[in-house]
Amino acid sequence: MVLARALVALVAAGCGQSLFDAHPGRGSDGGPGGDDMPGPCTSCIANAAGDFDGTATGKGGHWRYLEDQRNHFWTAMASDGTTMTGTDSRNRITTCAAHDVPACKTLPGALVISSAGSDGIADPAIEFTASAAQAIRFRVQAAIAGGDEQTLRLYRGSREDALFTTTIKRGTPVDQLVILDSLPGDRFLLAIAPATGGGATDLALQLTAEPTGAVFPASCQLALPFEARVGNTTRDVCGQVLFTLTNPAGGQAQLVPRPGPYFEQHDAAQIIDTSRLRPLNGKPLDHSHDVTIQFWAKLDAFVSTNPAYPFSDVNIELGGGIAVGFLPIGPTLDVMACTDPLTNACVHATAPLPNATLWQFIRVVHTRSRVEVCVDGAHVAGVADTSAAIAPAEAPELGNQFTTQPGDAHFKGTLDDVRVISGALPCE
Repeated sequence: MVLARALVALVAAGCGQSLFDAHPGRGSDGGPGGDDMPGPCTSCIANAAGDFDGTATGKGGHWRYLEDQRNHFWTAMASDGTTMTGTDSRNRITTCAAHDVPACKTLPGALVISSAGSDGIADPAIEFTASAAQAIRFRVQAAIAGGDEQTLRLYRGSREDALFTTTIKRGTPVDQLVILDSLPGDRFLLAIAPATGGGATDLALQLTAEPTGAVFPASCQLALPFEARVGNTTRDVCGQVLFTLTNPAGGQAQLVPRPGPYFEQHDAAQIIDTSRLRPLNGKPLDHSHDVTIQFWAKLDAFVSTNPAYPFSDVNIELGGGIAVGFLPIGPTLDVMACTDPLTNACVHATAPLPNATLWQFIRVVHTRSRVEVCVDGAHVAGVADTSAAIAPAEAPELGNQFTTQPGDAHFKGTLDDVRVISGALPCE
């Protein structure tokens, strides 16, 4: 949580438009007040409370009401017409209209959620699925009138891909905006998890999604979900650039689909035979502001004693960038941020990577003052970086470091959901 709050502050200071923002319209008590109370959402794509009608997907078909099993499995709740109930009957979702509770006085018209807490095996969650590529503004509002503190976790796809996490306390409502680009099929989930042990009793919750009006892509620099493949190519959904899998001799290699880290992730891409994914006519990434680089990676094996680079836009001969490497000694995760590799103007953030041959979610956040590294939703390394802004000469390459010998720093394994985002996301 300390890192999450720190990165939110860094975003506000380092970017033209923050991915995060506390909503400006608050009552005199510090909570939502006046005109900011939930009500009809005329511009919303989806409104969690307004769309709740007792059906499995709500009005408009945007929603699911789930038990988050905390292990990449989600179970649909059952409905009796007014309340969704999980396998653990303490996990429930209803509305203030059907179950008026004290927290509804702060958020009238909201959802009402109760949870089992740490002695349960799952957390209640609501899921919104995006149907288009667009910039979305999520607003999270919550209030609790009694019981133990709870953790609100907004994430994309799985808990490792955290967007916003906070602890909600009695008498201290939450009102937060999160702005980011969505891709068709992106799943956004808001889960209620125990912060101290006990469950939630009648927590009032509202989640809305509305277009920002910005032209897509607004914050997404690169997105490779690997869902669509043609031969040895796959398309960057944000930049509409084709990435081609090539071998060291420059010939084409087959882009082989493999299962992703969990069922909802669908296909991942296997990189074999010292091949690498390179963009056709791609442009260098914009590192002039805060940047988040993230992906799923599963290493098959190290090639000889060489390091493996699932992601890099560092060209040792031409210019700086960020390289994410797996080193065989340890093994170790090494994130290198360079302004000029030829003069060794680089900083390194390193951490043990004991489970390199299992799926790992890697998130690297580069701000104007720090490089932070997260693995599977936990902060593992950080280093100060007060150098000038990075200016890569190359578009990013997946599966290899830019060297004169392409096979020397090859990643042999599987990648999924590679994204580069303008702005700093938290670890958890």
